[in-house]
Amino acid sequence: MQPVPERRLGYLVSQYPTVHHTFILREIRRLRELGWDLTVISIRPSTGGLPAEEAEEQARTQVILSAPPWRIAAAHAMMAARYPAGYVRALWCALRMGRPNLAEAPRRLAYFAEAVVAAAWFVRAGVTHLHSHFSSTIALLASRAAPLTFSATIHGSDEFIDPEGFALREKARAARFVVAISNYGRSQVLRFAGGGQSPRVEVCRLGVDPDTFVPVPKSGSGPVFRLLSVARLTVGKGFSILFEALAQLRARGLTAALTLVGDGPARADLAALASCQGLQDEVTFVGWQDQGAVLDFYRQADAFVLPSFAEGVPVVLMEAMALELPCVTTFVDGIPELVRDDFNGLLVPPADAGALATAIERLMDSEDLRTRLGREARRTVEQQYNLRRNVEQLADIFERYTGTMEETVP
Repeated sequence: MQPVPERRLGYLVSQYPTVHHTFILREIRRLRELGWDLTVISIRPSTGGLPAEEAEEQARTQVILSAPPWRIAAAHAMMAARYPAGYVRALWCALRMGRPNLAEAPRRLAYFAEAVVAAAWFVRAGVTHLHSHFSSTIALLASRAAPLTFSATIHGSDEFIDPEGFALREKARAARFVVAISNYGRSQVLRFAGGGQSPRVEVCRLGVDPDTFVPVPKSGSGPVFRLLSVARLTVGKGFSILFEALAQLRARGLTAALTLVGDGPARADLAALASCQGLQDEVTFVGWQDQGAVLDFYRQADAFVLPSFAEGVPVVLMEAMALELPCVTTFVDGIPELVRDDFNGLLVPPADAGALATAIERLMDSEDLRTRLGREARRTVEQQYNLRRNVEQLADIFERYTGTMEETVP
């Protein structure tokens, strides 16, 4: 028997683990199940009070911004001595990439400092290829500082708002390959980074585990129709429009209550807006919750709503759909690849409170519609957004590009 080649990867994440990006945790743990040896580095530390799985991952993760100063200095000394040309190259790249200006210099120097530490730790772990989520700038600089190749999952849609400032073209062309989570995402990477030297962009969808998100029987909605949304509370999620829709429903004599799971910079403003519109009794803010609590909220809801102005392909929609929860969301970016209007959910134009209210009213009026959409939604997740199957596809992509395609030969 010939031995199977070692499958070793570095994973670089902006913050890991964290309760609002559990899909990264699932991806990493599934890759380990498939035999990959992963060295995981997080830029920022996790918050406290993590559930058991996240706490276990936290103990296995190296965190740059939690490292003592002597360890940071040692990493820089090692890299400057071992790879002096790379050290200077990474510094130059940090200062000139994207849209350089003097005001950006402190932040870019911080990126450089973090990238050198990441590169040193990956080199010491024997890693030659690293993959990033939400940390592609650090990944690019690390590949300049040391003999490392890198790849990145580009989620969108923020990366496509200012592709020059994000240095999307430079990153995509320097990467061994880029993973897009939708065909829309792939089109945008090719749009901004394509041309004569077109980057290698692979579509690999995110997913959820249908065995974790199992629907439970429902006996119809109660006297108050229960809406749920799970999201980071930012202006771009469109909750101001949802509040307008709730007010319109109330004016039509319809009662709907909304639970918002999540937190973010817009929470205070949204709470004030809900109160100003007289919705303080209809809208409940519960903050971030662990996976078990979120599952309970899904199972208590009659419908899920996500009125975003821009999105990649939200995992929370996949979770709701796997639970056969009928979804109302917006026709933006990658969402229509997941949700097909009047087939496995309802799609409305962004920032259209009237259309959103009408779609919610349709669900309130028809249990048959809710049931039909919910069943098709789960079938979509099982067929196209199954986490285990999609991470296996990602593993195949890693094998193809990192040269570990050989299998055990009898």
